[in-house]
Amino acid sequence: MVATSSPVWLIELGVYGSEIEPLVKEIRRQGMECRFVTYREIVKGPTPLPQGVCAVVYGTYPTVRHAILRCGWTPGGWCSSENLDCLSYYPHFAKFLLNQRNEILPGVVAIREKQRLFGEYGRDGFVFARPTSAHKLVVGRLIAEDDFEASLAPTRYDSETQIAIALPQTLGREWRLVIAGDEIVSGSQYA
Repeated sequence: MVATSSPVWLIELGVYGSEIEPLVKEIRRQGMECRFVTYREIVKGPTPLPQGVCAVVYGTYPTVRHAILRCGWTPGGWCSSENLDCLSYYPHFAKFLLNQRNEILPGVVAIREKQRLFGEYGRDGFVFARPTSAHKLVVGRLIAEDDFEASLAPTRYDSETQIAIALPQTLGREWRLVIAGDEIVSGSQYA
């Protein structure tokens, strides 16, 4: 049995590049155990730790959410699906968004309004589309006009799924920052 006095950190394998190394180093410097585990180990099992163990899962939203809801570890992880939904933060951060010019609508409506959306947001035959929620029924990406219906097809089965459509942008690298007050307190490169 693993001691519960300090957490065992389980970091999802294959999600992070070298940017994870300082976190791993700090976890181990503080005397905590740190393991790399696969999505399959957390979600499909057998899980790497028994229920009731003090563990923190660090990884993608589906992995962390599954650990919180199903693995019985304390604390398991931290995340708020409501706060990760674009509908929650786009209005507040509108002027800072990469995709400032966007439209949010149900996926089934987006499919019906394909021509208008490509007219307003298309560039070289592509639009950027992503689900607003962290549940990722579809993957956020550039979508070609010819592939639009097929790419958003899963939204036909959930009429509540909201999709953000935006003009494609050219990216070099993408960073996620945590800001407290007027100060950047943390950040990581998005793979």
